[in-house]
Amino acid sequence: EFALVEEELSVTHLEAKVGCTQCHGMSAGHANDEDIGATPPDVMIGSDEINLFCRTCHETHDVKPDKVVTRWLERSKRKPTTQPVQQAVTCTDCHGEHKISSGS
Repeated sequence: EFALVEEELSVTHLEAKVGCTQCHGMSAGHANDEDIGATPPDVMIGSDEINLFCRTCHETHDVKPDKVVTRWLERSKRKPTTQPVQQAVTCTDCHGEHKISSGS
């Protein structure tokens, strides 16, 4: 069962007093939906927009560039390869994204 209060991205932002509405709008239908995930929030941020969106609050990255790649390889669901990366690396590759999971 998905628990948003345990999801790393949510916890970090809530501790900083940044709630769901700052990124996703009021989303009343989503917030009141008992079937988690059935009603999407008012604002969805696509992978092609996420880096620019995150930078509206997070101007810089506090990790040295050589460490960013290492962390990305450790945490990413993508497999290391000698081939060029076809998709851009996004903030949520390392910092999580909201997902419904079975807890496994």
